[in-house]
Amino acid sequence: MKENRNVTPRQMESDGQQKLPVALEAFDIVRDTLISAMGNTAELRQALLACDEWIANVVNYSAAKDFAFSFLVDGSTLHVSFTDDGIPFDPTLHAGTAAEFEALDLGGMGIALIREIAAAMAYERVNGRNVMRLSFFIPSEDENCKEEKSI
Repeated sequence: MKENRNVTPRQMESDGQQKLPVALEAFDIVRDTLISAMGNTAELRQALLACDEWIANVVNYSAAKDFAFSFLVDGSTLHVSFTDDGIPFDPTLHAGTAAEFEALDLGGMGIALIREIAAAMAYERVNGRNVMRLSFFIPSEDENCKEEKSI
């Protein structure tokens, strides 16, 4: 298991989380950190799309003042965790992808997209913080080669 690869200790808090600004620019930090650690693959770009949606939710709706993320690579699975001190919000309790497009336009489209992309999505409230955990299947280069050969 490799944790937070290629992230310098000064970037990480003592709890292993990297502080993020409560701003859309937080995505740039997450993107650069994950691409540096994992490479710029199609699977990672999909995972980043889901991360971007979650960051936009936190920035636009949570009223958070403190925001952070961490990640862990376990075999072919990328686990990303976001924490914030904003308004409690459990996206797992909200409507899934079956809603009409017009209804999604009123809210929830990003959550539906996250659900579609992520292999797993979990939420909990811990010590006054929202904790959002997303998992993504990111095959290794060897697995990508095997898939290409079998086509």
